[in-house]
Amino acid sequence: MKKTILLAAVTSLFIQSAHSSETDAFTFRYTDIADSTDIIDEEMNRRMDEAMDRTNFQTIESATTCNTDLLLKNLTKQFHRPVYGKVEGWIKNHKEIPHARVPVRKSVFRDIPFFQNLPVHAGQMGLGPVIRLNGHLVGNDKIGHFLDEGRHNFNLINEGKSISDAVAYGVETETGVFGLKATGVYSYADTVANFNGMNFWMRITGTPLTGTGESYYSCDQGLWKRKAPFTFREYVDAAWDEGINCSEYRDDLYRSRVINQIKILEENDPLHRPYQCPVIKSACDEVAPKYGAFAKDILNPACRQKN
Repeated sequence: MKKTILLAAVTSLFIQSAHSSETDAFTFRYTDIADSTDIIDEEMNRRMDEAMDRTNFQTIESATTCNTDLLLKNLTKQFHRPVYGKVEGWIKNHKEIPHARVPVRKSVFRDIPFFQNLPVHAGQMGLGPVIRLNGHLVGNDKIGHFLDEGRHNFNLINEGKSISDAVAYGVETETGVFGLKATGVYSYADTVANFNGMNFWMRITGTPLTGTGESYYSCDQGLWKRKAPFTFREYVDAAWDEGINCSEYRDDLYRSRVINQIKILEENDPLHRPYQCPVIKSACDEVAPKYGAFAKDILNPACRQKN
C-alpha cells in the first residue's frame, strides 16, 4: 500500500511539473549561443501545414465552410503531449539547435536543498536548456508554455472568460504546481510565454490580441489555406528572458541563496560584466508598453517602471 501511495505521489509530481522544470539564465549568460529562430520557425510551419492538410483531408467534399474546431484539434495534436510538449522535446533533442545547460550542482540553484526543489533535482527533469530565440536567451520550457498553456488560456476565452481571467490562470499556476509549490520559483517569463501563446492561438483564424499580423489560415470553399507564415520573431521579446524579467522565489532564504550565487558569478567575471537581474535594465522599458494593462500581471515590478 505504501509503495502504491509513493508511486502515485511521484507520478503526480512529474505530471504537475510538466512546465515547472527551471532554467538557469545566469551561469551561461555570456556563452556564445547561436540564434535558432529560423530552424524552430521551420518546424512550427511544417507542423501547422501538416495540421491544415490533415484537416482538409478529413473534410467532406460537400463542405462549403471550414471546420475551425477540427483545425484546432489537429493543431493541438501537432503541439501538445502530456507532461512534456512535442516542440519543446523536439528542440531539446535537435542536434543542430545550440543550447546551454548547466548541472544543478553548478547552477545558481546549487544551494537549494533537494526537498525544496524536487522537480529540478529529480531524474531527467533537471534544469532545462537555454536557447537563443529572436536574439534573446529563452528557456526551452517557455516553448511549452507558449503552445500548451497558451492553448489552455485560449480555451478559457472560447468558454466566455475574459483576457484578464486567462492571464489570472497563468498567475495561479505559477503560484501553484508550475511554480512556487513545485520548484520554489515564480517565473514572470513563464506568464509572458503563456500570454504570447494565447495570442498565437487567437491568431489561428482571427486577429492577434497585441501587435499586428493577419490570420494564419483562411477558408476557401470549405478548405483551409495558409495565409501567413509563423515566426517566433513576432512573439519573443526580452520579457521571455528570466535574466531580465526577473523571477521571484518561495521565501527570503531561497531568494538569498540564488541571488548570492548570481553575485558570485558577477564578482568572478574577468570582464566585469553584469549578472544581477535585470541584467539589461533598458530592456524593461522596451517591453513594458507592449503589454499595456497586463504588464502588472506578467512583468516583474522592475520591468513595469522606468529604470
